[in-house]
Amino acid sequence: MILLSNEFNFNEADDESKFAYLAALAQCAQFMRYAQQGYLKIIKETEQTKPNAKISITKQKQITNCQGAPVELISPVYSMLEKLALNTKNTEVSIQSDLLLSHLPNIQPSITTKEAQEDVLAHYKKQLMWLEHARQQGSLEAVLTLAIRYQYGEVPDPVTASSYYLTLQNIAPEYQLTDQVKKLTENLKTWQLTQAKQNSQLYLKQMEQLNTLYKW
Repeated sequence: MILLSNEFNFNEADDESKFAYLAALAQCAQFMRYAQQGYLKIIKETEQTKPNAKISITKQKQITNCQGAPVELISPVYSMLEKLALNTKNTEVSIQSDLLLSHLPNIQPSITTKEAQEDVLAHYKKQLMWLEHARQQGSLEAVLTLAIRYQYGEVPDPVTASSYYLTLQNIAPEYQLTDQVKKLTENLKTWQLTQAKQNSQLYLKQMEQLNTLYKW
């Protein structure tokens, strides 16, 4: 399996290769609950609860790729991606790392229910932080994802969501968000709409100073 290859020297690799390697490992993060004796021993839930259910081709490929992967390879993926996102001089690699971090699950969840609930919120806020980092580097996908998450996510914030929608509407009108913005902003109070527009102008000013904007 490619994830177990000893031929890849991470420290000597270029940043694009580092990201590709970490992205391959990151797909296994969703299976960390199957860790046994230092390795992933993935049991398909459908085999236990729905014997006749079909698993998607993508899911099956992920299971095949991750089956037997050492936990010691997967555990540090999050911190390694963080370092790559912050330290690389390659903007595209930084944005890709940010976007991956923004939906990567918590690899080391807490044991107690209370800690788990607190971790969910803390991890969610970190995901938003990485999206904002990508936005500051010119990622349009990050702007849209931020808008959606602030509208429908763990901690809804219609003012902040409106700020990002307005930003994207102005900087990339091809996204055709007029109806979405109208629906969201029509319920805002006057001061909230003013704040959303002010935030949007700040984001626009930041992004207009960038040399390149990325669709992803």
